Amino acid sequence: MVARPPNIVCIISDDTDFERLGCYGGAAVTPRMDQIAAQGVRFTQAYCTSAACTPSRFSYLTGVYAGRCTDDLFMADNPPDQPYRVTWNTALNESIPSLGHVLRANGYRTGYVGKWHTGHGLDSLGGDVLKPEDDPGDTDADERLRAVQAAAVAAVKRAGGFDFAGAIMWGNPDQFPVRALQYHNLEWMTQQACEFLDSCATDEPFMLYVAATVRHGPSHIDSLEQDVGHTQGGWVESLPRFASTHLPPRATIYERLAMAGVPVNDFNVGLTWLDDQVGAILDKLAVLGVADNTLIIYCTDHNTEPGKATCYDRGIRIPWLMAWPGVIEADTVCEAGVQNIDFVPTVLDACGITPPDTMPLDGTSIFPVLYGGVERIHEDMYFEFGYTRAVRTDRWKYIALRYPADLIAGMQDGSLTEAPNHINQRLQDQASIAAVYYPSYFDPDQLFDLAADPVEQRNLAGDPAYADVLAMMQARLQAYLATFDHPFDLAVPPFMRSPEYRALADATRATGTDHIPWYNPDHIGLTFGVDV
Repeated sequence: MVARPPNIVCIISDDTDFERLGCYGGAAVTPRMDQIAAQGVRFTQAYCTSAACTPSRFSYLTGVYAGRCTDDLFMADNPPDQPYRVTWNTALNESIPSLGHVLRANGYRTGYVGKWHTGHGLDSLGGDVLKPEDDPGDTDADERLRAVQAAAVAAVKRAGGFDFAGAIMWGNPDQFPVRALQYHNLEWMTQQACEFLDSCATDEPFMLYVAATVRHGPSHIDSLEQDVGHTQGGWVESLPRFASTHLPPRATIYERLAMAGVPVNDFNVGLTWLDDQVGAILDKLAVLGVADNTLIIYCTDHNTEPGKATCYDRGIRIPWLMAWPGVIEADTVCEAGVQNIDFVPTVLDACGITPPDTMPLDGTSIFPVLYGGVERIHEDMYFEFGYTRAVRTDRWKYIALRYPADLIAGMQDGSLTEAPNHINQRLQDQASIAAVYYPSYFDPDQLFDLAADPVEQRNLAGDPAYADVLAMMQARLQAYLATFDHPFDLAVPPFMRSPEYRALADATRATGTDHIPWYNPDHIGLTFGVDV
């Protein structure tokens, strides 16, 4: 789009409710993210295609729906003749075209920092040498941490097409094998991001992709109390000094929240800590003198409960901010619908790069809605997770839940005593919360009038007055389904219309909170104000 290719810096947070951010009208103390919005554009109708870490991150890096994954992990879980089940199984490998590969092939220096979560288990990198009781201060444990980190760095470089990788957290911090290191360390990620920026020549365009671990668990408040020098990659001698120079002291987070009159809770602490990381990266770009030709993009992988791990709007609607001095008009608000599959084509468009024939894209550049006189780039949008598929227009939303034959047989013969959630993982907290929150969670066909019912509480699919709308939305969904190799039949299995299934579903919803030890209806209803 410009004579000299721009630099690209993308920051992807985790599990972030966009309505809490200051630039979206929330109370959170997020001045540096608000700065990006003030200097550029804030999207109000941005969505991820799959509301969970792994499939969403897969789409961010590839520009395609998670259901198009061809990695062995996904294919083993989903035989070609069966409907696929999108969960945390959409791994990225070097044979799958991704943004890093394309940018590097076109003269960009590429860097990746932070959470990966688009690969196989940590044991595939030799992570089984790490033990829960390991002491990070022990020399032997430190050597093993460094070895596993080196393997993770090499895997990210290879799979994603990155010249540089650092501070790699293979999954969520609380899933790391060493208990003493199951916490967030944004200073470590920020240090590695700045190290990458320092390594870039002034005449060489670069792309930095930073995947923060917040606002996901574990506790941010507990994490702030940990030793900044101890990381999942071993002891980093220079990190305490770097942190004290480049980020506000951790303790000041509480002070800033108190001064703003914002409750000091884990949500708000995490968001302000994230904002400090964003600010340190922005400041580094300014010090290096490259900020004026850098496109900044901030997004998140997905929203939070009760919509996480579903196709409901509460899980799929996300923040999206962009700033590019001299190109994107400051303080712009865009209401056009965009999705995370649009991230790759948007970046390539900004860089003046045509995607190779080997990289078919589901998304499209968002720049036409900013400068091309185009009101929308999507007439409708497609979503998928678990055994559900969905399509959304400005007003209508249709979700189809179709269980595979083996689960239906299990419910019929009594071997399954509960109706399976959308991913068939009984103890998955997010799914249990959604099953309680959404009255039609187990309905095979779900139709919502988003203008009248934005929180998707009243299913209109069985109302004859909306039969034509239902048929129209099913046709829209079928058009997307026809583009996938795996089948997905919109015909409802007879058992899913039976009284026996309805009784099983109702009983499962009634006992849903038994699986959620930290379940809090007041917290879940905070944004939408809907009681469960």
